[in-house]
Amino acid sequence: MSSGNDAEYYKAVSAALRGFVQDKLFIDLTDFTMQKVKKALNEKGIPADQVDEYISVLEESDFKQYANVSSTQQEKQELFEKAKSILTKLEKWI
Repeated sequence: MSSGNDAEYYKAVSAALRGFVQDKLFIDLTDFTMQKVKKALNEKGIPADQVDEYISVLEESDFKQYANVSSTQQEKQELFEKAKSILTKLEKWI
């Protein structure tokens, strides 16, 4: 988080979010689309607000990875906390 390489940080957060869902729902990387993920999470009975939260955090990390803007330590910490929170919530369902 403090390495100074924001793109790598956001890439790692995105990979963690994707990897968790891929492993738990057995989704191949080539099949990992937002539509397929949303459908798979909904089929597990996960509340829509948690599915939306997961998608939102994933999209934010993906956007920031390629946006080529620097982030503060606090912004990175906030995204980390959001990612940790949603993964903890999803763990209870899948």
